Amino acid sequence: MKNAFLILTLVMIFGCNKNSKEKPNQTNVSIIKNDNRNNLAEEIKKIGEAQEIVDREIHLYSRVQGNKYKYKDTTYSMIATYLGASLNDYYYFPFKGEDGTYFDFAYGKNHLGDIPFDHYDAEMKSELIGKKFIIKWTWKTSSYPCCEGQMNNTEDDIASILSVEYHKQDSLNKKLRLIKKVDVNNTNYQLYENLVFFGHDTINASRTTESLSIFKNGTFVKELYKDKLLIDFERFNEISFQTTIASDENKVILMLDIESSPSAPGQQTKSFIQFEEQKVKQSKFYNIDGSFTVKNGEIYGKVWEGFYEYELPYKLTEKLELEIDLSKVYVEKDLHLLKINDSIRYPPIFCEIEMLVNPFGDKPLETNNVILNPNKKVTLIYKELESDWIKIKVSNNEGWIKDYKKMLKIGCQPAG
Repeated sequence: MKNAFLILTLVMIFGCNKNSKEKPNQTNVSIIKNDNRNNLAEEIKKIGEAQEIVDREIHLYSRVQGNKYKYKDTTYSMIATYLGASLNDYYYFPFKGEDGTYFDFAYGKNHLGDIPFDHYDAEMKSELIGKKFIIKWTWKTSSYPCCEGQMNNTEDDIASILSVEYHKQDSLNKKLRLIKKVDVNNTNYQLYENLVFFGHDTINASRTTESLSIFKNGTFVKELYKDKLLIDFERFNEISFQTTIASDENKVILMLDIESSPSAPGQQTKSFIQFEEQKVKQSKFYNIDGSFTVKNGEIYGKVWEGFYEYELPYKLTEKLELEIDLSKVYVEKDLHLLKINDSIRYPPIFCEIEMLVNPFGDKPLETNNVILNPNKKVTLIYKELESDWIKIKVSNNEGWIKDYKKMLKIGCQPAG
Protein backbone atom coordinates (compact mmCIF):
# COMPACT_ATOMS: atom_id res chain seq x y z
CA MET A 1 0.00 0.00 0.00
CA LYS A 2 2.88 2.37 0.79
CA ASN A 3 4.45 1.77 -2.63
CA ALA A 4 1.09 2.28 -4.37
CA PHE A 5 0.45 5.47 -2.42
CA LEU A 6 3.92 6.75 -3.19
CA ILE A 7 3.65 6.06 -6.92
CA LEU A 8 0.23 7.71 -7.06
CA THR A 9 1.56 10.73 -5.20
CA LEU A 10 4.54 11.11 -7.53
CA VAL A 11 2.35 10.75 -10.62
CA MET A 12 0.03 13.42 -9.32
CA ILE A 13 2.95 15.74 -8.60
CA PHE A 14 5.03 15.23 -11.70
CA GLY A 15 2.66 13.63 -14.22
CA CYS A 16 3.63 11.19 -16.88
CA ASN A 17 4.34 12.15 -20.48
CA LYS A 18 3.56 9.24 -22.81
CA ASN A 19 6.27 10.34 -25.21
CA SER A 20 8.86 10.84 -22.50
CA LYS A 21 12.06 8.81 -22.65
CA GLU A 22 12.67 9.38 -18.98
CA LYS A 23 11.96 7.04 -16.11
CA PRO A 24 9.05 8.58 -14.17
CA ASN A 25 9.77 10.41 -10.95
CA GLN A 26 9.82 7.23 -8.92
CA THR A 27 12.66 6.85 -6.51
CA ASN A 28 12.78 4.24 -3.81
CA VAL A 29 11.74 6.70 -1.14
CA SER A 30 10.10 4.32 1.31
CA ILE A 31 11.34 4.68 4.86
CA ILE A 32 14.53 2.66 5.33
CA LYS A 33 15.11 2.01 9.00
CA ASN A 34 18.38 0.90 10.56
CA ASP A 35 18.31 -2.84 11.26
CA ASN A 36 22.11 -3.13 11.33
CA ARG A 37 24.70 -2.11 13.88
CA ASN A 38 25.69 0.76 11.58
CA ASN A 39 24.12 4.01 12.65
CA LEU A 40 21.96 4.38 9.54
CA ALA A 41 19.12 6.73 10.37
CA GLU A 42 15.84 6.94 8.52
CA GLU A 43 16.77 8.15 5.06
CA ILE A 44 13.44 9.70 4.26
CA LYS A 45 11.09 10.92 6.94
CA LYS A 46 8.29 12.41 4.91
CA ILE A 47 6.64 11.80 1.56
CA GLY A 48 7.10 15.51 0.92
CA GLU A 49 10.84 14.97 0.48
CA ALA A 50 10.26 12.88 -2.68
CA GLN A 51 10.81 15.88 -4.96
CA GLU A 52 14.18 16.65 -3.35
CA ILE A 53 15.39 13.07 -3.79
CA VAL A 54 14.28 12.84 -7.42
CA ASP A 55 16.03 16.13 -8.17
CA ARG A 56 19.25 14.90 -6.61
CA GLU A 57 19.17 11.31 -7.90
CA ILE A 58 21.80 10.18 -10.42
CA HIS A 59 20.29 7.53 -12.67
CA LEU A 60 19.40 8.62 -16.20
CA TYR A 61 21.78 10.87 -18.10
CA SER A 62 18.89 12.83 -19.58
CA ARG A 63 17.84 13.89 -16.08
CA VAL A 64 21.23 14.95 -14.72
CA GLN A 65 21.28 18.50 -13.40
CA GLY A 66 24.45 20.58 -13.24
CA ASN A 67 27.84 19.72 -14.70
CA LYS A 68 29.35 17.46 -12.05
CA TYR A 69 28.37 14.18 -13.74
CA LYS A 70 27.79 15.43 -17.30
CA TYR A 71 30.87 13.83 -18.88
CA LYS A 72 29.92 10.52 -20.48
CA ASP A 73 33.43 9.19 -21.02
CA THR A 74 34.54 9.77 -17.44
CA THR A 75 34.92 7.10 -14.74
CA TYR A 76 33.62 8.41 -11.42
CA SER A 77 34.72 7.09 -8.02
CA MET A 78 32.87 7.46 -4.74
CA ILE A 79 32.17 6.00 -1.33
CA ALA A 80 28.47 5.31 -0.93
CA THR A 81 26.10 3.66 1.55
CA TYR A 82 23.84 0.92 0.24
CA LEU A 83 20.12 1.58 0.85
CA GLY A 84 18.67 -1.77 -0.30
CA ALA A 85 17.38 -2.82 -3.70
CA SER A 86 13.69 -3.48 -4.32
CA LEU A 87 11.60 -4.81 -7.19
CA ASN A 88 7.93 -3.99 -7.45
CA ASP A 89 6.57 -2.40 -10.62
CA TYR A 90 10.06 -1.00 -11.20
CA TYR A 91 13.52 -2.03 -10.04
CA TYR A 92 15.55 0.22 -7.72
CA PHE A 93 19.22 -0.24 -6.79
CA PRO A 94 19.91 2.81 -4.58
CA PHE A 95 23.03 4.16 -2.88
CA LYS A 96 23.70 7.40 -1.04
CA GLY A 97 27.01 9.18 -1.61
CA GLU A 98 28.91 10.82 1.20
CA ASP A 99 27.91 14.22 -0.18
CA GLY A 100 24.24 13.30 0.16
CA THR A 101 23.67 12.53 -3.53
CA TYR A 102 21.38 9.60 -4.27
CA PHE A 103 22.41 7.13 -6.98
CA ASP A 104 20.19 4.51 -8.59
CA PHE A 105 22.08 1.91 -10.66
CA ALA A 106 18.93 0.01 -11.63
CA TYR A 107 18.89 -1.17 -15.26
CA GLY A 108 22.55 -0.19 -15.66
CA LYS A 109 25.19 -2.53 -17.08
CA ASN A 110 26.65 -3.34 -13.68
CA HIS A 111 29.66 -5.44 -12.70
CA LEU A 112 29.15 -6.42 -9.06
CA GLY A 113 31.92 -8.99 -8.58
CA ASP A 114 31.28 -11.49 -5.78
CA ILE A 115 29.19 -9.18 -3.58
CA PRO A 116 25.72 -10.83 -3.43
CA PHE A 117 23.44 -7.86 -4.01
CA ASP A 118 19.85 -9.01 -4.51
CA HIS A 119 16.79 -7.43 -6.12
CA TYR A 120 14.90 -7.97 -2.84
CA ASP A 121 17.53 -6.79 -0.32
CA ALA A 122 15.17 -4.19 1.16
CA GLU A 123 12.44 -6.79 1.71
CA MET A 124 14.87 -9.36 3.13
CA LYS A 125 16.60 -6.76 5.33
CA SER A 126 19.95 -7.79 3.90
CA GLU A 127 23.06 -7.35 6.04
CA LEU A 128 24.53 -5.36 3.13
CA ILE A 129 22.11 -2.50 3.79
CA GLY A 130 23.85 0.34 5.63
CA LYS A 131 27.32 -0.80 4.62
CA LYS A 132 29.68 1.48 2.73
CA PHE A 133 31.16 0.54 -0.64
CA ILE A 134 33.83 1.95 -2.92
CA ILE A 135 32.18 2.30 -6.32
CA LYS A 136 33.58 3.17 -9.73
CA TRP A 137 30.91 3.98 -12.29
CA THR A 138 30.28 5.59 -15.64
CA TRP A 139 27.47 6.21 -18.13
CA LYS A 140 26.53 3.29 -20.42
CA THR A 141 23.74 3.04 -22.95
CA SER A 142 21.06 0.69 -21.70
CA SER A 143 17.28 0.39 -21.60
CA TYR A 144 14.65 0.63 -18.87
CA PRO A 145 10.83 0.34 -18.65
CA CYS A 146 9.08 3.66 -19.02
CA CYS A 147 6.69 5.14 -18.22
CA GLU A 148 4.04 4.77 -15.51
CA GLY A 149 1.51 2.13 -16.54
CA GLN A 150 3.09 1.53 -19.95
CA MET A 151 6.40 -0.27 -19.37
CA ASN A 152 7.74 0.80 -22.77
CA ASN A 153 11.34 -0.29 -23.36
CA THR A 154 13.19 3.04 -23.45
CA GLU A 155 16.87 3.70 -24.13
CA ASP A 156 19.09 6.19 -22.32
CA ASP A 157 22.59 6.46 -20.87
CA ILE A 158 22.25 4.94 -17.41
CA ALA A 159 24.60 5.10 -14.42
CA SER A 160 26.43 1.75 -14.46
CA ILE A 161 28.82 0.22 -11.92
CA LEU A 162 32.24 -0.71 -13.30
CA SER A 163 33.52 -2.16 -10.00
CA VAL A 164 32.41 -2.27 -6.39
CA GLU A 165 34.19 -3.40 -3.24
CA TYR A 166 33.64 -3.17 0.47
CA HIS A 167 34.86 0.00 2.12
CA LYS A 168 37.55 -0.91 4.64
CA GLN A 169 35.50 -0.20 7.76
CA ASP A 170 32.68 -2.45 6.52
CA SER A 171 34.83 -5.37 5.40
CA LEU A 172 36.12 -6.03 8.89
CA ASN A 173 33.18 -7.92 10.33
CA LYS A 174 31.66 -10.09 7.61
CA LYS A 175 32.41 -10.92 4.02
CA LEU A 176 31.22 -13.45 1.45
CA ARG A 177 33.58 -15.61 -0.60
CA LEU A 178 32.38 -17.40 -3.71
CA ILE A 179 33.04 -21.16 -3.44
CA LYS A 180 31.38 -22.56 -6.54
CA LYS A 181 29.01 -21.74 -9.39
CA VAL A 182 26.64 -24.51 -10.49
CA ASP A 183 24.47 -24.62 -13.62
CA VAL A 184 21.46 -26.93 -13.83
CA ASN A 185 19.50 -26.51 -17.07
CA ASN A 186 18.64 -22.80 -17.20
CA THR A 187 19.26 -22.22 -13.51
CA ASN A 188 22.47 -20.74 -12.15
CA TYR A 189 23.39 -21.25 -8.50
CA GLN A 190 26.12 -19.52 -6.52
CA LEU A 191 27.50 -21.06 -3.31
CA TYR A 192 29.10 -18.58 -0.91
CA GLU A 193 31.10 -19.00 2.28
CA ASN A 194 30.03 -16.49 4.96
CA LEU A 195 33.20 -15.27 6.67
CA VAL A 196 33.47 -13.53 10.05
CA PHE A 197 36.59 -11.52 10.87
CA PHE A 198 38.08 -10.85 14.30
CA GLY A 199 40.35 -7.82 14.66
CA HIS A 200 40.78 -4.41 13.11
CA ASP A 201 42.48 -5.29 9.83
CA THR A 202 41.29 -8.01 7.46
CA ILE A 203 44.86 -8.59 6.32
CA ASN A 204 46.07 -9.54 9.79
CA ALA A 205 42.75 -10.39 11.47
CA SER A 206 41.77 -13.97 12.16
CA ARG A 207 38.70 -15.26 10.37
CA THR A 208 36.29 -18.15 10.50
CA THR A 209 33.36 -19.48 8.48
CA GLU A 210 29.95 -18.78 9.99
CA SER A 211 27.77 -20.58 7.42
CA LEU A 212 27.10 -21.01 3.70
CA SER A 213 24.69 -19.02 1.53
CA ILE A 214 23.03 -20.22 -1.66
CA PHE A 215 21.84 -17.82 -4.36
CA LYS A 216 19.69 -18.83 -7.32
CA ASN A 217 20.02 -16.67 -10.42
CA GLY A 218 21.42 -13.95 -8.17
CA THR A 219 18.62 -14.20 -5.58
CA PHE A 220 19.27 -15.43 -2.04
CA VAL A 221 17.67 -18.83 -1.39
CA LYS A 222 18.83 -20.06 2.03
CA GLU A 223 21.60 -20.25 4.60
CA LEU A 224 23.22 -23.59 5.49
CA TYR A 225 25.07 -25.05 8.48
CA LYS A 226 24.93 -22.01 10.75
CA ASP A 227 23.88 -24.30 13.61
CA LYS A 228 26.78 -26.67 12.91
CA LEU A 229 29.72 -24.25 13.02
CA LEU A 230 31.00 -22.86 16.31
CA ILE A 231 32.00 -19.19 16.12
CA ASP A 232 34.84 -18.42 18.50
CA PHE A 233 37.92 -16.18 18.39
CA GLU A 234 40.18 -19.16 19.12
CA ARG A 235 38.54 -21.48 16.61
CA PHE A 236 39.01 -21.63 12.83
CA ASN A 237 36.42 -23.00 10.40
CA GLU A 238 36.75 -23.18 6.63
CA ILE A 239 34.51 -24.81 4.04
CA SER A 240 35.80 -25.47 0.54
CA PHE A 241 34.73 -27.30 -2.59
CA GLN A 242 36.44 -30.70 -2.96
CA THR A 243 34.90 -32.41 -5.98
CA THR A 244 31.74 -33.06 -7.98
CA ILE A 245 30.18 -36.42 -7.10
CA ALA A 246 27.53 -36.46 -9.82
CA SER A 247 26.49 -34.17 -12.64
CA ASP A 248 23.78 -34.53 -15.28
CA GLU A 249 21.04 -32.41 -16.83
CA ASN A 250 18.82 -32.77 -13.76
CA LYS A 251 21.16 -32.42 -10.79
CA VAL A 252 24.66 -31.68 -9.57
CA ILE A 253 26.06 -33.05 -6.29
CA LEU A 254 29.08 -31.41 -4.67
CA MET A 255 31.33 -32.77 -1.94
CA LEU A 256 32.55 -30.09 0.47
CA ASP A 257 35.48 -30.23 2.85
CA ILE A 258 34.92 -28.80 6.36
CA GLU A 259 38.12 -27.93 8.19
CA SER A 260 38.13 -26.91 11.84
CA SER A 261 40.96 -26.05 14.19
CA PRO A 262 41.65 -27.14 16.82
CA SER A 263 40.52 -30.69 16.00
CA ALA A 264 41.83 -34.21 16.43
CA PRO A 265 44.70 -34.95 14.00
CA GLY A 266 43.95 -37.28 11.12
CA GLN A 267 40.22 -36.54 10.98
CA GLN A 268 38.20 -35.30 8.03
CA THR A 269 34.70 -33.87 7.83
CA LYS A 270 32.62 -33.74 4.64
CA SER A 271 29.16 -32.68 3.57
CA PHE A 272 27.17 -32.87 0.34
CA ILE A 273 24.87 -30.41 -1.45
CA GLN A 274 22.56 -31.42 -4.29
CA PHE A 275 21.40 -28.76 -6.76
CA GLU A 276 18.31 -29.27 -8.90
CA GLU A 277 16.49 -26.77 -11.07
CA GLN A 278 13.73 -26.20 -8.51
CA LYS A 279 15.34 -27.12 -5.19
CA VAL A 280 18.53 -27.53 -3.18
CA LYS A 281 19.15 -29.98 -0.36
CA GLN A 282 22.13 -30.64 1.88
CA SER A 283 23.47 -33.52 3.97
CA LYS A 284 24.62 -33.50 7.56
CA PHE A 285 28.33 -33.48 8.44
CA TYR A 286 30.18 -36.82 8.11
CA ASN A 287 33.39 -37.47 10.05
CA ILE A 288 36.08 -40.08 9.51
CA ASP A 289 39.33 -41.02 11.26
CA GLY A 290 41.29 -40.97 8.03
CA SER A 291 40.27 -39.49 4.70
CA PHE A 292 37.55 -39.59 2.06
CA THR A 293 38.49 -40.12 -1.57
CA VAL A 294 36.43 -40.22 -4.77
CA LYS A 295 37.15 -42.65 -7.61
CA ASN A 296 35.02 -42.34 -10.75
CA GLY A 297 32.19 -40.78 -8.78
CA GLU A 298 32.32 -43.45 -6.03
CA ILE A 299 33.20 -42.51 -2.45
CA TYR A 300 35.73 -44.44 -0.38
CA GLY A 301 36.98 -43.94 3.13
CA LYS A 302 40.57 -44.66 4.11
CA VAL A 303 40.09 -45.40 7.80
CA TRP A 304 42.95 -45.40 10.31
CA GLU A 305 42.37 -47.98 13.03
CA GLY A 306 45.43 -47.12 15.10
CA PHE A 307 47.74 -49.88 13.83
CA TYR A 308 46.67 -50.07 10.19
CA GLU A 309 44.56 -48.48 7.48
CA TYR A 310 41.68 -50.11 5.65
CA GLU A 311 39.38 -49.05 2.82
CA LEU A 312 35.64 -48.64 3.30
CA PRO A 313 33.30 -48.20 0.30
CA TYR A 314 30.38 -45.78 0.67
CA LYS A 315 27.26 -44.84 -1.24
CA LEU A 316 25.22 -41.64 -1.18
CA THR A 317 21.48 -42.26 -0.90
CA GLU A 318 18.68 -40.18 -2.43
CA LYS A 319 18.37 -38.44 0.95
CA LEU A 320 22.09 -37.55 0.84
CA GLU A 321 22.86 -40.01 3.61
CA LEU A 322 26.34 -41.55 3.46
CA GLU A 323 26.14 -45.31 4.06
CA ILE A 324 28.54 -48.23 3.76
CA ASP A 325 28.05 -49.90 0.39
CA LEU A 326 27.91 -53.59 1.32
CA SER A 327 27.63 -54.55 -2.34
CA LYS A 328 31.30 -53.57 -2.75
CA VAL A 329 32.52 -55.40 0.37
CA TYR A 330 34.11 -58.84 -0.01
CA VAL A 331 32.02 -61.58 1.65
CA GLU A 332 33.36 -64.92 2.83
CA LYS A 333 31.23 -67.34 4.85
CA ASP A 334 28.78 -64.56 5.80
CA LEU A 335 31.62 -62.32 6.97
CA HIS A 336 32.13 -58.87 5.45
CA LEU A 337 35.87 -58.42 5.05
CA LEU A 338 37.70 -55.17 4.36
CA LYS A 339 41.01 -54.87 2.55
CA ILE A 340 43.93 -53.56 4.62
CA ASN A 341 46.28 -51.10 2.92
CA ASP A 342 50.08 -51.32 3.29
CA SER A 343 49.59 -54.81 4.65
CA ILE A 344 53.19 -56.07 5.04
CA ARG A 345 54.82 -56.05 8.50
CA TYR A 346 58.03 -57.48 9.97
CA PRO A 347 58.23 -58.62 13.62
CA PRO A 348 60.80 -56.71 15.73
CA ILE A 349 62.09 -59.87 17.50
CA PHE A 350 61.90 -63.65 17.50
CA CYS A 351 58.80 -64.67 19.44
CA GLU A 352 55.76 -66.92 19.43
CA ILE A 353 52.23 -65.71 18.74
CA GLU A 354 48.91 -67.42 19.30
CA MET A 355 46.22 -66.96 16.64
CA LEU A 356 42.59 -68.09 16.61
CA VAL A 357 41.81 -70.31 13.66
CA ASN A 358 38.30 -68.87 13.21
CA PRO A 359 36.66 -66.87 16.03
CA PHE A 360 33.45 -66.75 13.95
CA GLY A 361 33.21 -70.52 13.30
CA ASP A 362 31.96 -73.55 15.17
CA LYS A 363 35.17 -73.74 17.22
CA PRO A 364 35.82 -70.06 18.09
CA LEU A 365 38.51 -70.88 20.70
CA GLU A 366 40.65 -73.15 18.50
CA THR A 367 44.19 -71.75 18.32
CA ASN A 368 47.25 -72.01 16.11
CA ASN A 369 50.70 -71.03 17.42
CA VAL A 370 53.45 -69.80 15.08
CA ILE A 371 57.01 -68.52 15.50
CA LEU A 372 57.69 -64.96 14.35
CA ASN A 373 61.00 -64.05 12.76
CA PRO A 374 62.28 -60.49 12.03
CA ASN A 375 63.23 -61.74 8.57
CA LYS A 376 59.84 -63.33 7.89
CA LYS A 377 57.02 -61.06 6.72
CA VAL A 378 53.55 -60.98 8.22
CA THR A 379 50.66 -60.09 5.88
CA LEU A 380 47.56 -58.34 7.19
CA ILE A 381 44.85 -59.78 4.95
CA TYR A 382 41.44 -58.51 6.09
CA LYS A 383 39.62 -56.63 8.82
CA GLU A 384 36.21 -57.95 9.79
CA LEU A 385 33.67 -55.15 9.21
CA GLU A 386 31.82 -55.22 12.53
CA SER A 387 34.72 -55.96 14.91
CA ASP A 388 38.44 -55.35 15.53
CA TRP A 389 39.46 -58.85 14.40
CA ILE A 390 42.04 -58.94 11.62
CA LYS A 391 43.15 -61.95 9.61
CA ILE A 392 46.90 -62.37 9.16
CA LYS A 393 49.18 -64.75 7.31
CA VAL A 394 52.59 -65.97 8.57
CA SER A 395 54.29 -68.22 6.00
CA ASN A 396 51.54 -70.74 5.18
CA ASN A 397 49.63 -70.21 8.42
CA GLU A 398 46.55 -68.01 8.64
CA GLY A 399 44.63 -66.90 11.71
CA TRP A 400 42.90 -64.06 13.53
CA ILE A 401 44.25 -61.63 16.16
CA LYS A 402 43.10 -58.36 17.76
CA ASP A 403 45.05 -58.05 21.02
CA TYR A 404 47.17 -54.90 21.46
CA LYS A 405 50.29 -56.86 22.46
CA LYS A 406 49.90 -59.21 19.51
CA MET A 407 49.71 -56.27 17.14
CA LEU A 408 53.04 -55.06 18.50
CA LYS A 409 54.50 -58.53 18.11
CA ILE A 410 53.84 -58.71 14.38
CA GLY A 411 55.45 -55.28 13.84
CA CYS A 412 52.48 -52.88 13.87
CA GLN A 413 53.16 -49.45 15.37
CA PRO A 414 50.36 -47.43 16.97
CA ALA A 415 49.64 -43.92 15.75
CA GLY A 416 51.37 -41.15 17.68
